Amino acid sequence: MTRRSQVSPLILHSFEQTAFALPLLFAMSMLGVRPAQTQTLQLLLRFSGVNGEYPYAGLTIDAQGRLYGTTRQGGGYSQNCQGGCGTVFKLTHENSGWVQNVLYQFRDGTDGGLPESRVIFGPDGTLYGTTSGGGAGYGTVFNLQPPPTACKTPICPWTETVIHDFEGTSNGYDGDGPLGDLAFDQAGNLYGTTTQGVQYDFDTAYELTKVNGLWTESVLYSFTNFAPHPHAGVAIDANGNLYGTVPVAYSYCCSYYGAIYELSPSGSGWTQQIIHYLQQSDGGDPYAGVIFDAAGNLYGATSYYGADNGGTAFELSPSNGG
Repeated sequence: MTRRSQVSPLILHSFEQTAFALPLLFAMSMLGVRPAQTQTLQLLLRFSGVNGEYPYAGLTIDAQGRLYGTTRQGGGYSQNCQGGCGTVFKLTHENSGWVQNVLYQFRDGTDGGLPESRVIFGPDGTLYGTTSGGGAGYGTVFNLQPPPTACKTPICPWTETVIHDFEGTSNGYDGDGPLGDLAFDQAGNLYGTTTQGVQYDFDTAYELTKVNGLWTESVLYSFTNFAPHPHAGVAIDANGNLYGTVPVAYSYCCSYYGAIYELSPSGSGWTQQIIHYLQQSDGGDPYAGVIFDAAGNLYGATSYYGADNGGTAFELSPSNGG
């Protein structure tokens, strides 16, 4: 059983439930940006269904300033999903505007469907992401590669390859419903989490390794009822330890408003340690993941609670040498 951390997070901001402008003001203050009245908002794209609908995740930017993202629904295929099964898209800045290219439209078949995480670039320069459905019905990890020759038309689909098809309970509880972002380590291995299912064995942290051109999945850890259902992916430190959040957590005595955990290699397996249980004053229900700064501090956000019941942004620093 993991022990309760003695570290208290530094609450960077407590969001008010009715103050919709505060998240923007907080982000601007962190970046040293002047107040909102001096800023100009430019709308880059309106989603209308055919070009995608309901983007759940953030964007990824390449060296040329092009933006890549996913939508959970929309696209041209709606046979298996009402409103479409989702897309991967690219935005390119041209002249005074932005041009969208839908790179892939999911069918919710063997190719996957309903992506809820962002796409990221791998060491090979191609895109990797997850779908929460499709495949065998439990979601997929996929790779998207551009056409071998330059496109001469605005519609330029990429080639999708499913590198892992989750099988839920039918293959040793390998996972169900990946929702969080993927992460690469320095060796080119992929890490992520799955979250769905009625048994805790569905909730996993997994690794994908590539050998001789083929990807193999390994379940690193099955989350228990004490800290179940991670919605976000993981952050990786220099020693290969994984860090993430769960929106609810329990101990033998108490229930909490979520937790931040660490997964560390231990012998032939991995061990979980809860590095902080969230109290109501800390905020609660952290659905997003955490990120590192150069000094090794963790930053994250919660969806609810805190002093103003609108969620919080927090910093978690190591103490006593780690």
